Amino acid sequence: MRFRLISLIIIFCVYGRAWGQDYSLSASLGASRLLSGSTHVISFMGVRYFDVSFFRVGGGLRFTNWQRQSELRINSSYKLSKLSVSALNLAILIEMDITSEFVMGFNIDAFGASSGDEVDLIGGSPVTAKPVTTNILLGGKPDRGSLNSEYYIAYKYLNYRLATGLSHQVTEYRSVDDSAGKLQRFFDTAFLRLDYFF
Repeated sequence: MRFRLISLIIIFCVYGRAWGQDYSLSASLGASRLLSGSTHVISFMGVRYFDVSFFRVGGGLRFTNWQRQSELRINSSYKLSKLSVSALNLAILIEMDITSEFVMGFNIDAFGASSGDEVDLIGGSPVTAKPVTTNILLGGKPDRGSLNSEYYIAYKYLNYRLATGLSHQVTEYRSVDDSAGKLQRFFDTAFLRLDYFF
């Protein structure tokens, strides 16, 4: 179902020249409290929209940076000494007008690339781990790399929108000797985002 929706949105983006078009630049900030530390998330996004009746679809590039300076439990066996990952992904979205001033929407990263610091992997033999460099949306645990998605409600005023909601994210590391297998962590953050349309 998710792949059918993604394919439909991509088709709308390719063939949407007959519909109204807008561009936006966005910046968002989020934080998640995980056990003894906080994970901070910053993202920037550029989007092209296509209006289709009462809803719109779009696609663009999103840059997301995850930072955590304390240990992070990544699974039942291992912890990361810290979290430091940046990802650049192609994102797709769908939005619907609730009223003339309020919008609800959803966006999700589809594929892209990541980079980040090599960190200590705590648990078992001493080894380091690095972020997986290729990001691909596959649905849940099969996801690869670092991906971001947002569910939100936004308030429109002139060329600006203020959005808030819940961001669902995943980051993935691999040990340098590949002895620890898939090191994947899902988490949610509340976020605040400012959009500017031109």
